[in-house]
Amino acid sequence: MARIRLGMVAVVVSAMVLAACSGNAQDDDDGTSGPSGTLRVATDTPPDPWDPALATPADPNLLYYQGPYEFLVNTDDDGQLVPGLATSWESTPDSLTLELREGVTFSDGTTFDAAAVKANIEHQQKNGIPPNQAKFLNVESMDVVSPTELKINLSRPTPQLIYNLARQQGIMASPEALKDPKKLATEPVGTGPWLLDTAATVANSKYVFKLNPNYWDKSVQGVQNIEIHFIPDQQARANALLTHKVDYAALDFQFADQVEAAGMEVQDVPSFPYYLQIMDRNGTIVPEFKDKRVRLAMAYAIDQKSFFDVTMSGFGVETNQWTIPGQYGFNSDYTGLGFDLDKAQSLMDEAGVSSLEFDIPSYGPFDGYNTAIAGFLAKIGVTMKLVPSETGNISGEAASGNYAAAIVPAHEVHPQDFYNTRISVFGPANPFKVPSPDIDKVMQQVTGADPAADEAAYQEMAKLASEDAVVVPLGVVSCLQAWDPQRITGVTKWEWTCGNVRFQGMKVR
Repeated sequence: MARIRLGMVAVVVSAMVLAACSGNAQDDDDGTSGPSGTLRVATDTPPDPWDPALATPADPNLLYYQGPYEFLVNTDDDGQLVPGLATSWESTPDSLTLELREGVTFSDGTTFDAAAVKANIEHQQKNGIPPNQAKFLNVESMDVVSPTELKINLSRPTPQLIYNLARQQGIMASPEALKDPKKLATEPVGTGPWLLDTAATVANSKYVFKLNPNYWDKSVQGVQNIEIHFIPDQQARANALLTHKVDYAALDFQFADQVEAAGMEVQDVPSFPYYLQIMDRNGTIVPEFKDKRVRLAMAYAIDQKSFFDVTMSGFGVETNQWTIPGQYGFNSDYTGLGFDLDKAQSLMDEAGVSSLEFDIPSYGPFDGYNTAIAGFLAKIGVTMKLVPSETGNISGEAASGNYAAAIVPAHEVHPQDFYNTRISVFGPANPFKVPSPDIDKVMQQVTGADPAADEAAYQEMAKLASEDAVVVPLGVVSCLQAWDPQRITGVTKWEWTCGNVRFQGMKVR
């Protein structure tokens, strides 16, 4: 069976013994009638708290949220923005105006309207974790123009805001539920097609969702129930799929051939850019990082093709900048960097550096990738030590100021977010407040009024970030998702995410 290659999406899931997998394999709906059957999905990621303000940028968490919640804006299979709870929008340099869907209610009976959206954004501003609060820093005020229209007034151009509303920051919870954040963290109250069944759910094992009978668009409710099984062991998850205990699972690369041979569909989904971000470019912790030649030597030492061969069975996409080829802001004219071990060693010799050491935070799913990267750097005398992360929040630890560098997946869906988060001296992922004057000058050209003109600035930023080795590109990580085509239909991709499949429109045979 041929593997299907998709654009920029992914599902990464591992597995453990599925003793509690109680899915209804006997539900034989042919997909032609209304919602029926139980869709059983396996993931290696437990859910964040159900309060959207506490949702981390980690993509796999979107898998859980899409049951009880909806986003203000959605993306299609090609990553383009499409209506969600907002049916249309108008963006100017100083405002974003949303037109909202009528006839929608939250699961507690509260009406969805402009006041509800305003309450959610205010909740994010007041109670959100730092990455979420940062997305709304430029929101100066909000005007409820009518029940179906909200005007968001901005202190400066914020072209990325509409994209963020298609992510965790655009999840809408009932304004009544927002009044009790502690309860909301354990009991989601949204407008989504399915409701969390707390009685059937087993924390850190199985999360069960039942049909929302009052959902506004019944055409997307293809299944009666959904089970998400948290299975962190790779072998066990593959076994769960092979033994029909789950219908869909993200798959480790080593199991692709075995799963295909058993008649399953397997998709290779390039997902997120992976890069080494060097925060300590002033040399506070690692003096050698102050020399750009050392940073560039590390970039030239990375053999991305071998990296893919060793860690992803040859899957993956090479890139010489922070983002994905073809993505908005990617600089296709830039031809710099690339693997050149002789040049890497020459730069180290020029800098007079024969060896150096630094630490990075690392944890389970990324340890294999990071170990491979450490092997490449060792060839030029650079020792990168992996420090086990207790939280798994690599982005948070990287921003703590305790590390000179970190290997991070790019969760920024818009180049403006990349700049605001990682380059700007005000960025939370620039803990040493190192300025990048050349990039800052280029970014002053962004107005938010003309996306094409803005893209030219973003493309130059991408080039400069690589040339100054603010980031060392490691490639675009691919992930595999697999499912039983005899059991389920309607599987689609979810652009720019890893660890997800869209439940809407899926059916159980």
